[in-house]
Amino acid sequence: MGYDLRLHVGELLPMHTEIGSEDSPMWMKELARIELGNPSDVVIKKLTSLMKKCPYCFFYADDGDTQVIEDKYSDRMKAIPANKVLEILKKNNPDNYHRYNMAIAFLEETMRGVFTNLVVVCYGH
Repeated sequence: MGYDLRLHVGELLPMHTEIGSEDSPMWMKELARIELGNPSDVVIKKLTSLMKKCPYCFFYADDGDTQVIEDKYSDRMKAIPANKVLEILKKNNPDNYHRYNMAIAFLEETMRGVFTNLVVVCYGH
């Protein structure tokens, strides 16, 4: 059993807070969830490295009321720019993995849309 990862894709929206501090995370309005399964160590390391520079955020659980601020490993949610995640997935998909392909296609298409601040939150479970 390994580290499973789900990508939550959405638009980062300011609430009445500072820009993504740990005490006042920004709201990520969720558009989609993509299950990556057990990604390679390279992908996990690159995403983890990117997260260090990204703002804290939260999204709402399925009940619409509960704020999700951390994953199952107690790691805080960080909003990574979608274009950076797309770049990592494209460069690290040598076996043409179907879950990566789905995430790549969704991100490419969504980035063509009307969203101004598209981000990805990595949720470990």
